[in-house]
Amino acid sequence: MFFPIFLSLLLLILSSESRQVIRSKKGNDGPGDGDISTTHQEAAEICNGEYNEQPSLAAACGELKKWDAGTSEQRQEMIDAYLHSVTGNDPEWCGSFVNYVMAKSGYQHTDVPLAAAWLDKGTSSPEPVVGAVVIYDWEQETEGIDKDGKHNEAASTQSAHSEHGHAGIVIKVDQLSGDFWVIGGNQKCHGEETKQVCVKKYGSDYSQKRVAGFRIMDKK
Repeated sequence: MFFPIFLSLLLLILSSESRQVIRSKKGNDGPGDGDISTTHQEAAEICNGEYNEQPSLAAACGELKKWDAGTSEQRQEMIDAYLHSVTGNDPEWCGSFVNYVMAKSGYQHTDVPLAAAWLDKGTSSPEPVVGAVVIYDWEQETEGIDKDGKHNEAASTQSAHSEHGHAGIVIKVDQLSGDFWVIGGNQKCHGEETKQVCVKKYGSDYSQKRVAGFRIMDKK
């Protein structure tokens, strides 16, 4: 009697731990309760597909390729380049990564490190669009969601603070489920503690609670 119960508990624990490997832990890139990092192969397939046609995504995928092939020293040099593309100090370099990529590919950019600064650029979109900048506010739960469950940027903008925010670029959208994939920097992926350049998948239900805005940048 004891052994079957013990075996069931052991399998339950192991199953729980295995699920945690693919989920991000709490940090500037999110609480980790609904964002899932893709594998290196999945990210490469996304970058090699039709989503690579936009200049900003081609530039972002180029950075991802360099990151995956780089040494720790080379990766630090990349982070330094992102940080040097903006004015101001912010060790959380997600906004700097987006700024670097957008500036390099000839789109509007903020020149500041704050993720929330992207809310003042480009054109708003109520839904995720490939190539759009997505801004998250990790303190936001239901603020910014209207009675129909749709995102209301005007209601959520006030709570998008840099210390709780995150920014990335939408690289793929599943039109049926509403799930979307974001390429960005300063993200925890692949079960590692260090922040990286990588691709993460976000579910539609989760994103409605956390998104402060989707912004489509104009070509300069």
